[in-house]
Amino acid sequence: REVGSWCVFRQLVRHRGRGFREISDYLPQDGNLLEWGCGIAPVSWWISARRRDALFHLYDVQCEALAFAKHRVAGRSNVAALPPIAGTARAGNPFFHVVTVLEVLEHVPDPMAVMTTLLTSLRPGGYLFEDYHRHDGHGSPADLESAAQARPKVYDLIRAHCDLVSGQSPDAPEGGGRRMWRKR
Repeated sequence: REVGSWCVFRQLVRHRGRGFREISDYLPQDGNLLEWGCGIAPVSWWISARRRDALFHLYDVQCEALAFAKHRVAGRSNVAALPPIAGTARAGNPFFHVVTVLEVLEHVPDPMAVMTTLLTSLRPGGYLFEDYHRHDGHGSPADLESAAQARPKVYDLIRAHCDLVSGQSPDAPEGGGRRMWRKR
């Protein structure tokens, strides 16, 4: 639960000056975006300041990063944090036009369950942005072995439901960076 203020500060510095226009461009007017594992919510914070015509939903475990994210977007009526209900967000209801799951899957104990829920929550024709890192033995201490082992099956699941629109193959070194997928 406790990630510490240093981790929050580090995320701020990492995303300082960074924009998310490539994600915003795929969010339709009156659309819904889910930032899963949002941390300090860099995507929702940046886009919601520029677009009042969409709704942004934050999801993360209860921690200092999420508390800070809620503080950053306080007063923005188009941003809301989803309650932590067993790690799911609107399961079974294809509600979201865009889902982001950035810099997080390698830290999740069961990424397969997460991705199943996210794909179920994503509307047909919607976009998934992800960057499931493959650290090849030199990752962060926060990376989980269970997440590394699940990675190939997660990509089998994504490929079964989505087409790769942009980004490198997940088999590229370090995982290939950020990708955008479109749900069929």
